[in-house]
Amino acid sequence: MGMGRRSISVLLLAGLVASLLFVISQQPAAATHEDPGGTYDITFPIIGDVYYSDTFWACRDGCSRYHQATDIMTYGYKGLPVVAVRSGVVTSTDWYHKGNCCAIWSIDHGDGWESRYIHMNNDTPFTDDGNGWGFAEGVEVGAYVEEGQLIGWVGDSGNAESVVAHLHFQLRHDGIWVNPYPILNAADRTLYPRIAGANRYETAAMISELAFPGGADTVFIATGSGFADAMSGGPAAVGENGPILLTRTNSLPGETVSELNRLNPTNIVILGGEGVVDAGVASALSAYGEVTRLAGANRYETSAAISAAYFDPGGDVAYVASGDSFPDAIAGAPAAAKDGAPLLLVESDRIPPAIANELLRLEPAAITILGGEGVVSPMVELLLADYAQSGTVNRLAGSNRYATAAAISRQTHPSGSATVYLATGTGFADALTGVTIARDTDAPLLLVGDTLGGDTIAEILRLGATNVVVLGGPGAVSTTVDAGIWSIFNDNDMPIWR
Repeated sequence: MGMGRRSISVLLLAGLVASLLFVISQQPAAATHEDPGGTYDITFPIIGDVYYSDTFWACRDGCSRYHQATDIMTYGYKGLPVVAVRSGVVTSTDWYHKGNCCAIWSIDHGDGWESRYIHMNNDTPFTDDGNGWGFAEGVEVGAYVEEGQLIGWVGDSGNAESVVAHLHFQLRHDGIWVNPYPILNAADRTLYPRIAGANRYETAAMISELAFPGGADTVFIATGSGFADAMSGGPAAVGENGPILLTRTNSLPGETVSELNRLNPTNIVILGGEGVVDAGVASALSAYGEVTRLAGANRYETSAAISAAYFDPGGDVAYVASGDSFPDAIAGAPAAAKDGAPLLLVESDRIPPAIANELLRLEPAAITILGGEGVVSPMVELLLADYAQSGTVNRLAGSNRYATAAAISRQTHPSGSATVYLATGTGFADALTGVTIARDTDAPLLLVGDTLGGDTIAEILRLGATNVVVLGGPGAVSTTVDAGIWSIFNDNDMPIWR
């Protein structure tokens, strides 16, 4: 039997009332949101590199609704881990927007607070197909989750398909919406230990303080603006049991001054000529100890001068790396230091005269090249054999700087290491100054890029490391690398992709 006109009218009226109620529910009211007047201690909900701004209660869709959250943006990356900001019980999980948007809806933290997580991943990795799933295993209604526990992954589900991947993060207190922005600002985002200052000079000072808590008799000073003259200094600094601090070319940073005062050295060694550390800085340094400068007309002569000052002839090995780029040398410096060996610089296709003379003086039993044939050519490898007393020349190399650092780690730590240090492979300063603490703890130094690469992941797993220490702040090593480390230790298979 067909539906009568009166029944249709009633249904239409009911639908209209429901629509009006929905619109009204989206309107702002004095009691619908609040400023908590303080903070709420949470773990940051995303493991990785993010940015966000305060858009809480911003007008949306012609003010038919209001933004009840903070959108945490991930630079377009999907698959970054999302974790529970505090412990609690999952009260609902749901797909909505007709099955296109994935959210944990929500976690009750048992103290009047609840958190909600929206736009989580719904794609098969490396696609935008909507056929994946955004909740971690075991995350279901009634499940208890610990603070920091994986609950899912960032995605672009629902109406985020028209923008970019992000997490729409909400908080409610006693049923009232709370602006998450100030609370997120106060949240701890550092999951793994970092030795990091506001800049490279402060980071170097912090590394020094940790490695030499009782002070040091000898301190090495290198420019913070160029790598060439300082690359051979790491093994020398380790041999002299002293730190490497950084300076500007024409002024001594306050962070370095403070650390010099704390270290109370007797001797200060400047690495490089006046073009990189000028006479004014040398004069200022004389207030903290007797100043010596090790320098030559170029980086190769400086490298030879450093070697000649600190290494005796007849050693088991000498290390050689390209003087045209820094990654292989800084990754290999802890290995050279472990062997009590010098680190000398060569050109890609020739051995500079100063280095040839220093190798003749050193008479090493063997020579180890750091880096592939693209940075130290087969011709140079052949020539180096004449300077090795045994005629043995080894090469530690991988397909790129990250793989080379992993190869060096495998060679120097075949039985593994509980601790591993990570530094950026696109800048030299933190790894250069970190060689002393890496050697002090007999740990390898691995390099990372924007994310934690496969070679580095494989080596961390092989080492059996339980302590990963990052050298440098998020500007040097992004928190997306934290996400990769976190995934290793939390058995998270989800890749990170754009």
